[in-house]
Amino acid sequence: MSATSIDLQSYLSYIFCVDIAHGIHHFLFKPEACFTLVEWFSKKSQAPASSSICVFCRSAVKKMGVTCVCQVPVAEGKSVQQTVDMLHKKLEQLGSVKQGSFWVDCETYHATGNAGGQPSKLLYVMHNSETPLSCMALYEGGPYLTADVNFDVLMLKLKSHFQNAKGHKVESRGARYRYCDFLVKVGTVTMSSSARGISVEVEYCACVVPGDCWNLMKEFMQSFLGANVPELPSVFASKPEGLYAPSDCMDTMSQYLELFSKVRKQQVLPGASVR
Repeated sequence: MSATSIDLQSYLSYIFCVDIAHGIHHFLFKPEACFTLVEWFSKKSQAPASSSICVFCRSAVKKMGVTCVCQVPVAEGKSVQQTVDMLHKKLEQLGSVKQGSFWVDCETYHATGNAGGQPSKLLYVMHNSETPLSCMALYEGGPYLTADVNFDVLMLKLKSHFQNAKGHKVESRGARYRYCDFLVKVGTVTMSSSARGISVEVEYCACVVPGDCWNLMKEFMQSFLGANVPELPSVFASKPEGLYAPSDCMDTMSQYLELFSKVRKQQVLPGASVR
């Protein structure tokens, strides 16, 4: 079941919407309820990975098409920036038009509690420039949460429950290009001011059913990625055929999280200092 959608014109302030498997629950979400939220996270940590939460607090949700996020290897004998410039040139040769910049970041939090002697799970808090009024939180193994940017303030108030993992912030920044119905973002992935890799995000804005457009997306990506075209993202492969991608970009963010997790384990690339 995908994240619950509500008519934003008729919403009440601080509505807490929870979608767990087949049940939908609505709660009034106020700052004083923050410790209840922590308890909820703890109790639902065993929920199915597909579970999701949406916290709407004066924030709009951007509808997205089918999106693929992948890591592109640095070209042999080239630096990260030179490889990025090569991708930009290929996109421009195709006729793509540059439309500003983008960024995606991810902070890691450790749960301080260790109930029942179980290893504490991680909470990843992410932001995306495409949804500047929203904040996404992905609890390790689910559930997922979408809130407005005030969630960052809430995390500060929960520092006795969640500790920020210093030095683990990862972000991808770069240029975004438009080519017909495709939106392409080529970013440099950095951690601690050092370049760790290159991310490419391709969104086909005209479709929300992965199975209906994946072959077209692969053909387009091959035109500038060559042999580095990825396979169907696992977030889509695990879904029943024909299931619509969610409109809150959570599928996209989970792909970035998977990429960032791989990047954290990589060594710093030669000449990877970022100014």
